[in-house]
Order: sequence, then structure tokens, then C-alpha cells
Amino acid sequence: MVKFNRILTLLGVSALCSFVAGYPSEYEDDYDGECKEFNDFIVEHKGNINYCEMESGQIIEIGLNVETLNQAIVDKLGTHPIDIVSFQKIGKIEKNLSLESISAVILSLRNDSKKGSTIPKNVLKTVNNAQRLTISNYKITQSNINDIGASNYLSELTLTVCTYEKNLDFSKLKNNSSLKKLTLYSDDNNYIGKFPESLCKDTVLTRLDIYQGKIKSIPKCIGKLQNLESLQIYNNTLTDLPEEISKLTNLRSLTLDYNEFTSVPSVIGKLKNLNILSLSYNEITKIPSAITKLANLEILDLDNNKIKSIPDSIGKLKNLNYLIMNNNKIKLIPDSIGKLKNLGRLVLNNNSITNLPNALGKLENLHTIELNNNKIDAVIPESLNNIRYLYGFEADGNVDIRGKTLTNPELMDCYYNEESNKTKDGLCVAKGTVCKPRFDVPDCE
Repeated sequence: MVKFNRILTLLGVSALCSFVAGYPSEYEDDYDGECKEFNDFIVEHKGNINYCEMESGQIIEIGLNVETLNQAIVDKLGTHPIDIVSFQKIGKIEKNLSLESISAVILSLRNDSKKGSTIPKNVLKTVNNAQRLTISNYKITQSNINDIGASNYLSELTLTVCTYEKNLDFSKLKNNSSLKKLTLYSDDNNYIGKFPESLCKDTVLTRLDIYQGKIKSIPKCIGKLQNLESLQIYNNTLTDLPEEISKLTNLRSLTLDYNEFTSVPSVIGKLKNLNILSLSYNEITKIPSAITKLANLEILDLDNNKIKSIPDSIGKLKNLNYLIMNNNKIKLIPDSIGKLKNLGRLVLNNNSITNLPNALGKLENLHTIELNNNKIDAVIPESLNNIRYLYGFEADGNVDIRGKTLTNPELMDCYYNEESNKTKDGLCVAKGTVCKPRFDVPDCE
């Protein structure tokens, strides 16, 4: 996922870099070849370089700060076949600027001027080579949206920590048939506020992420986005989903973290091709039977909710690989957990669990089990030794973990609560133990 991860990394770096217009980079002496040549040029144009990476004597990636992004700087960049260009701090953008000569496939533009600064009309229309564009800290106008829609090659667009002109018509993006992935990230003090229904006309989208928008509901027109494979509505105020979301038959990943759900919408059970479902940091109290109808589900993340139990029907999720439910109110692990033959990671830290069922030993593909900070008062099931590739067993912060230590040959990380076990000598080291307790524990007789 070089997609936005690499770009966001660049933006993260930019937050740490200091910009003093007209002064050279503190790393100027470290540059040579094309990097030194470009550094000397950019200093003359009241800017500096944060980093410059070369391969086989050519610049492949560059991050820079400029007081004014002008045509001379752009044209100089155009003389180098650079893959990634990140303007990490821009004072202002010259009117009538053309970015056409920049050959980078990944381009980012980050405003360092006052809030509400805009990108001049027609500038974004000239982004003819970049496939991935990130715009940060600007006010997005209708002319910006229209210009992006006129770009021929752009496949991924991220608008991060931006403010948005009211009533933007995002349908203009559909004019760019290459645009498949869109991320809208609001500024802390200026939210989108409402799911833009005009987005529903951009039917070529395969991924849509909306972060921190204070969105209360998703419109029924979402059902028109039938090419969507990933939908993330993160850190908003959703409480339910429309029935029309069931029309997203190609949806593979649904993330609804940090919202205000008190229950899992039943319509999710109709998303038969879903592989990833995340509803962490909500107020959910129960796992409904609808979830266990998702036969293709591989990752289920319900961290930080108020769930009191894992239903027996959890065993129907035959393809589940990750089950993550930290910080809930779960008291028991059901025996039906043993039916999850493909489960690789079971994470149930910070609950109220009291038991360690023998059924855990049936999880033949399990590699990690985390049960820290529960209320377990039980003997370690020797059936866990049947799991050949188990390399992590954590049960620290419990009441009393008793019995023999595990002898799995691949076990590397093990925490047996040995510091606070209430039963003296309740734990012993079994013959053949590879991962030994971190405190003095007697050998088993």
C-alpha cells in the first residue's frame, strides 16, 4: 500500500522540518551531484530542501520548502525524472502556474501559509503525470475539484487536514475516469459535516475514506457506488447505516471506527464478500447473529466497545484469521472458538475473562493469543501444546495462571502472570519448555 502510506509518511516528516525562506538546508554539505545542484538552485529561489534521495546518480525522491512555488522551480524539477516530489511547506502558489513538466508519479502540496489559503484556478488541471496527489492544509474550492476532474492520469487523491468550500459538487471528479481512490480528511475546526451526495455520482471509485468529518449519516445513494471495494468512515458520528449499503457487492473492507454505534447494523450481514470489518471505539454491547453470516470475513476488529459476551455462533466464521476485542466486558471464551480453524491471532486484552477453555487447543493455525489484564483463574490447557506454530502466549495481569508452561517449539513470547499469581507454586516449568517464565518458577515434578 505505497498508495497513501508513503505520502502520509512524507507529510509526517514535513511537520518536523523547519522552514526559513532564503536559507540553505542544514544538510547542504551532505548533498552532491544532482542533489547539490538542485539545492543550490532552490536556495536562490528562497527555499530549502529537507531531503534528497538518489539512485544510480539520479534524484528519485525530494522534499522541499518554498516561499513561492513558481514556474522556475517547477521547470527545474521537470529536468529530472523524479518519482516522488513533496512540497512540504508552501508559502504561496504563483498564479497561472503549470505543473505539467513535473514527471513525478507521487506529488504532494502542503500549505504553510494562513488557513483558508487556496490553490489558484487551473493549476491542478495541469497535473498530467502524477498518479497520486496529496493536498494538505488548503481550502478546497469548486474550481479545484473541477480541475482535478480534468486530470487524465490521477488515480488516487488525498485531501488531508483541509477545509472545504460549502456545497462542493464532487461529481465533477467523475470526469477523471482514472480516479479510483479518494480520501477526505477534515481540518480540526472545519468539518465536512455531511456526506457529500454528489460523491455518489463518481461510480468508478473503488476506495472512499472520510475522516473526522462529523458526518451523522450516510445517504441512500451510497448504493450507486457499486465498484467500491473499501469504505472507511472514520471518526465521525454515525449511529446507523442505510439498507442500500447492501448493494455494494464488491465491498471487501468496511471500517467504521470512532463513531457512535450502539449496535452493529444488521445490514452488514448482507455484505457477503466482506473480508475486513472494523467497528472499534464505538458503544456496541452485543455481537449480532448477522455478523456470523459473513462467511468470507478474515479480520474482525471490535476493540474498545462494551461487548459482554462472544456468541457461540462465532464458530461460523470459518475464514476468520484475526479476532480483536480488547477493552470490552467479555467474561467467557466460548468452546465454539475452537471451530475457527483459520484463526491466527486472538486478542482479548483488558476484559473480564475468567476461563481458558480446552477448545483453544483446536486452533491449529493460531500464532498469537493475548489475554492480558483479565480475571483468569484457571489451569493452562495442555491442549495448547498441539498448536505447532504458536509463538505468542500472553496472560499477564490476571488472577491465577496455574499448571505447566507451554512446550510449543516456536513459542518466543510468553507471559504467565508469574509475578502476581495468588497460588504459590501454582505454575511450573514443563520439560521441553523453550520459552521460560521471566521469574523463578519451579520445574514440574
